[in-house]
Amino acid sequence: MRFTPASLLLSPFLTHMAANHPQVRVGIELGATAALLEMLRGEHIDAMVCDARMLYDATDIDTRPLAPLRAGMVCRKGHPILAHKRVGIEQIRQYPVASSTLSPEVSLRLAETLGPGGAPESMVTTRCENLDPLVDLALHTDTLLLGVICVTRHEQAAGELVEVPIPPDRQRQGHYVLARLAGRTPLTAQDALYAFTQQCWAGFAAVNPARRPYSSAPAAPRRRTPSAR
Repeated sequence: MRFTPASLLLSPFLTHMAANHPQVRVGIELGATAALLEMLRGEHIDAMVCDARMLYDATDIDTRPLAPLRAGMVCRKGHPILAHKRVGIEQIRQYPVASSTLSPEVSLRLAETLGPGGAPESMVTTRCENLDPLVDLALHTDTLLLGVICVTRHEQAAGELVEVPIPPDRQRQGHYVLARLAGRTPLTAQDALYAFTQQCWAGFAAVNPARRPYSSAPAAPRRRTPSAR
């Protein structure tokens, strides 16, 4: 599994397999898409969940699309950046930005909505493929966390993390697929992975925590109150 899919699926899938298919042996590999694809072709793994774009030209791979997942930015409750009704690259640059490796599609959309400085290679100051420490970083510092929004669905539901009102973009989504070698008879574990992942993914895609509305209107100047000197 790629790291973002793993952060969403790994624990629920292992629990599901232990409860419903206790006799099936399950092994999990985490890594970059290119490395996982090599393992799949070498038949060292039976299936993978990864970024769809990486497999567009792979004719030897059978893929099943999953629902797209919206990407954006979150921060801790009470973060100073939330004082802005609309947040652009100038406000974002005032704080550290953490992320795992994003899909090319999400990176492109960020650059288009935030400008050249919004490209992840320019904006991200902390990169880690393990999302757990990045979530913890966002919870306890002023670091902004960039990535798929539903990864932090539990923290958002608890009111601990809040989505940052960057310019909206319906095309800013991560696209993932379930993949296996074409022409192979599916194994029990593969069938279980497919069914469970598609069910879970539909739930992830439906996650839509309450967001502060993004204002496209110019910010009104603040009225200054005279002070005695």
